[in-house]
Amino acid sequence: MIPFINKNMYQICESEEGQKIRFNSDYYCDISKENWNGTHVLIRKTYVLSSAKSKSCMEEELTQNYRIRHPNIVLLLAFNIFENNVLFLYEYFDAYNLEYMMFNDTGIVNVDSEIKVKNKVASDLTKAVTYLHNLNPPIIHSDINPTNVLISKSGFIVKLCDFGTARNSDYYQKPFNSKQMQFQSPEKFNDKNDKSRASDIWSLGCVLVFLYTGVYPFRTMLCKLEKQKMVVIEDNLKLKKLPQNLEHLPQPQQDIIAKCFIYDLKLRIDSLELMALIEKLEI
Repeated sequence: MIPFINKNMYQICESEEGQKIRFNSDYYCDISKENWNGTHVLIRKTYVLSSAKSKSCMEEELTQNYRIRHPNIVLLLAFNIFENNVLFLYEYFDAYNLEYMMFNDTGIVNVDSEIKVKNKVASDLTKAVTYLHNLNPPIIHSDINPTNVLISKSGFIVKLCDFGTARNSDYYQKPFNSKQMQFQSPEKFNDKNDKSRASDIWSLGCVLVFLYTGVYPFRTMLCKLEKQKMVVIEDNLKLKKLPQNLEHLPQPQQDIIAKCFIYDLKLRIDSLELMALIEKLEI
């Protein structure tokens, strides 16, 4: 049971500045490092407008987080609801996201890291997705990308985060920018808008290509406008093209990850099989 806390049960750490994130026109949030019962936590204070859609999103997120307990997923510790605000208290995980770490010499994972290190990240991330997909009912993360993969600054711990868009398998949300779109599955853009765990597998495959190569799946460098980038990515997917740097992966990794990019959903690898194959890689 996730505890319900009172507003006076936590204190703001004055040395830590919050970060404001707007999800859409209906709700946005402040994120800050704070103190709860002597322990540092990450608090996300979300401002929800009165629309039924916004409240439904928040209720759904609480429902999903209640079910999630895994060492490779950031843990929700407590929550509070008052007026038009929802507080989510997560474990404080001192980490960088994969995108930042790949291009900065600040952690144990970057473009030039040993293959064993990258295999370990791939294995832990796949375990997190496998856990979500095998819950009953399954949970689709719906936004697996390098910014939502956290790697600890000390030690070697990998965690998947940001379940603001995670839903049961009967719900799916379209991407809202070109960076997120780089890691979205092709079925997001067809007329049926198919909904399945296979969509997460495609996204996971894209993250793994990025992990091993340090390059985004589809090249949009020549596009100056955000809209142009999104059109290029969507055109690549409609033409059933594969991520452009897949061929640059080491052969064992390439053979495994290519199974994530089968356009026929019935033939695309599932999370359990993918996890078993990745665990055989050298760590």
